[in-house]
Amino acid sequence: MLQRTLRAAFARGMYVFPGGRVDDADAAAELEHFCVGMTDAEASTQLQLPHGGLAYWVAAIRECFEEAGVLLARREAEADFVAFDSPEVIAHFNELRTTVHDGNLSLLQLCRNERLVLAVDQIKYVSHWITPVGEARRFDTRFFVARARKIRHLCMTTMRRSTVSGSSRTPHFNGRKTVRSP
Repeated sequence: MLQRTLRAAFARGMYVFPGGRVDDADAAAELEHFCVGMTDAEASTQLQLPHGGLAYWVAAIRECFEEAGVLLARREAEADFVAFDSPEVIAHFNELRTTVHDGNLSLLQLCRNERLVLAVDQIKYVSHWITPVGEARRFDTRFFVARARKIRHLCMTTMRRSTVSGSSRTPHFNGRKTVRSP
């Protein structure tokens, strides 16, 4: 979970899940070749959309990378996620993360340049929520979850832009149940 900055326009100081909108670049047809374990047709069926469903999984991976520093991707010939296990790898991917976040590098370009495949097979669709009518800000949100077994090797520091800290949580944290999507 991420803690939003007190300067945020929405949910100041609140703990939130990484997320955001599906960008046009997330729907690039060529990205399907870089996605492991799911086609656009399969993703669209799960989301009950006529087409374009895979873009939601791609956006989830991109937003998680941008906001939380977790990249759910593998090198083309490897079974494990890219591990941020050395200062050089962390520095390299932090630079790429900033470039992706700023819109100067698409996830497609990142996959091509770094020979990555996106682990969409490790992400499960959970739920679809729409903010009730009458709320000042309305959202049409889809929730996804991913299991990160070795989180310390998958996560970099927060970027300190829209969030100020990040942490992983179990369903029971300090004796309290954390917020979970249904």
